Amino acid sequence: MANSVLELSPTVSASQIESHLINADLSNYDLELPQKIHWSGTVGQSASIAQFIATWARSCESPVLKLKTSQSDSHKLTGTVSRLFGLSGVYFSERVYCKESNEDFRYRILKFAANRFIAMWKKNYSDVAKGRKIELISVLRANREFLPALYHRCPTPEELLDREKHGKLIVGPHEMSALFEKCLEAIKLSKSGKTLIQETNVSNSVGELLYEAYRNTAEHAYLDIDTGEIPRKGLRCVLFDLVQIDRERIQEIEPLSRTSDESKEYFRRVASRGLDSTRTKVEFIEISILDSGPGLAATMCDSSTDLDDVTLVRRCFEKHQSRKGGEFSGLGLFRILSSVNDLNGFIRLRTSSCEASYFASSSDNSSLGLEPQIIGNLANVVGTLLTISFPVVY
Repeated sequence: MANSVLELSPTVSASQIESHLINADLSNYDLELPQKIHWSGTVGQSASIAQFIATWARSCESPVLKLKTSQSDSHKLTGTVSRLFGLSGVYFSERVYCKESNEDFRYRILKFAANRFIAMWKKNYSDVAKGRKIELISVLRANREFLPALYHRCPTPEELLDREKHGKLIVGPHEMSALFEKCLEAIKLSKSGKTLIQETNVSNSVGELLYEAYRNTAEHAYLDIDTGEIPRKGLRCVLFDLVQIDRERIQEIEPLSRTSDESKEYFRRVASRGLDSTRTKVEFIEISILDSGPGLAATMCDSSTDLDDVTLVRRCFEKHQSRKGGEFSGLGLFRILSSVNDLNGFIRLRTSSCEASYFASSSDNSSLGLEPQIIGNLANVVGTLLTISFPVVY
């Protein structure tokens, strides 16, 4: 019997993704993707869709992707893998069908992505950028799996599974800061914005949080909890996006899958302070770091099996909680909270059965007492997605 088809909307939001996760037995569905995804006010929308696709694929014995594009339209087939949501759909599926065709197009479509991966590997970011978005993607077992911008050199399989050795191969905050600036240039952030970023050390704060967040994925992204080996398929990405929101509509943004008074107060404050009153739009820089590993709670629970996901994820944000040794262990997510506060931004983390959020405080207090809000009892998702957003002030 053929599976039912789960169709994603071109304006799919975080709350809609959560509804699909809760209401559907994903293993009984083939997935249908639209040709384009339009921004719906959701933070980290593209990465959220990719995390959903990875979760769907892992639940299926043989995941099948269906595209609305005709097999004769090679331009649209190429476009399918020009965005993370399309590439992840093709990559995690076993078979890919186009409209009105029974032929499997998976391998043919993946070949269209080759030039894009070569551009990422060569650091030609202007050839990677699409509009005001740039996605740096690495997938397991690809010929150019590890991006030079993120690693000192390519890890060996042994180093991948050794968290300490793997982490040391990731470039430091200074290199991450330089990468951020190059990606801003590629997505054509205006000159005045780039000057402000340099003068206010925003780049340094972003470099620090990028380093901590990406290194954090090295803690667990390549480990299959059940086998202790590298999984057959896996994905890690860093995404940069410049999001423009009409000042009058900023309260309509859906920053998380659950809205809160805290988020409404944050956006009210951002819209009313520190902005040139002649500007009709508020701009946010959005950075998402995604991996398709087992997730934060799963990597912590082997040493604390009696604790629930919320407690385990909360511990990941505490200053000295870590499963790795060393003088600086357990500072990654805590440092990220501090950097987000410095940037007057907010974060959303989705992992395991939890969603964590943190909004910069309006007070002048130091980073003491930084603590995210965590919602539990959600559907389990694959991997860890951390999205950091902060306003650009001209």
